Amino acid sequence: MLAQGGAGIVFCDKCGSILKPPLYWCSRCKRAAFLTGSQFAKQLKVILKDEKEAELAGKGKDIVRGTVEVVSSDLATIRCTPPLFEEGDVVARVDGNRARALGVVVVGGEHALIKLFNNAVVKEGESFLLREAEQLVAYDLQLSLLETYTGGKLTSVERGAFGVFFENSFRIGDGRGIASSYKLLGLGGKEGGSELDEHQREAVDRILGLREGELLLIVGPPGTG
Repeated sequence: MLAQGGAGIVFCDKCGSILKPPLYWCSRCKRAAFLTGSQFAKQLKVILKDEKEAELAGKGKDIVRGTVEVVSSDLATIRCTPPLFEEGDVVARVDGNRARALGVVVVGGEHALIKLFNNAVVKEGESFLLREAEQLVAYDLQLSLLETYTGGKLTSVERGAFGVFFENSFRIGDGRGIASSYKLLGLGGKEGGSELDEHQREAVDRILGLREGELLLIVGPPGTG
């Protein structure tokens, strides 16, 4: 067990030394330990918030100027200067040294069609700076999930998933199942002509043998997983 003080400081429960994340190593006791449960979630939130701050600063990001041409409901056409955004890019509006997620590019190019996020508001004719910001959305999603976890608002399925990663509450599956038949599909859904090799067949049998709450980690050549 580890003891956690204020400001996220973690102490060794044996000698009281301050331990540094992510591998909490005590030089006095010569042992290492990992946080679990709410302690781990709190530490992870600190790390994610720091990463988000660095992303908001936009270091190393290409900045382009965009002018709003048309706004219709949650869609906006924005004329952009090079480098141009591509379909699927997440873009953010830059204000000074900060950035706010704006939306996802539906159609790329000079006149980019962007699906706006719920809290994003733009007006026809206004001009502002833009940059790619996919990581911003990822950080927000992760932080939101951590808030749900620490607030005790997870569903039963979510609790099971979080238990694996935050509380080590899992069992290694050692059962086997037998597939009565199977088909190998290639690209486009066409049936392939090859067969599973010995290692791939074993992986399938172990997967079919998993029971509720069990975990199986497969490490092998490409295709085994």
